[in-house]
Amino acid sequence: MADTSFFESFKPKGTSVISAVLSGLFFAGTMLVNFGSSRTHNADIQAQHEKRIGVLEESLKNDMATRREVQEFKTDTNIRLIRIENKLDEELKFHRR
Repeated sequence: MADTSFFESFKPKGTSVISAVLSGLFFAGTMLVNFGSSRTHNADIQAQHEKRIGVLEESLKNDMATRREVQEFKTDTNIRLIRIENKLDEELKFHRR
C-alpha cells in the first residue's frame, strides 16, 4: 500500500506535466504544419505569377510586332499616296497647259 500511495502522490503532478508536454508538442506540430502549408501556398502563388508574367511578356511581344507591322503599313501607304498625289499633280499640270 505504501507503493500505491507513493505513486498516487505523483499522479496529479504527472498528469499536468504530461498534459503540458502534449500541448507543447501539438502546438509545435501545428506551427510546423502551418509553416509548411504557408510555404506551399507562397510557392503556388509565385508559380501563378510567373505564368502570368510569361503570358504578359508573350502578349507584349505580339503587340509590339503588330504595332511595328501597322507602322510599316502606314509608312508604305503614305509613300504610295504621296507618289499618287505627285503623279496626279503632274497630270493636272500637263492638262492645264
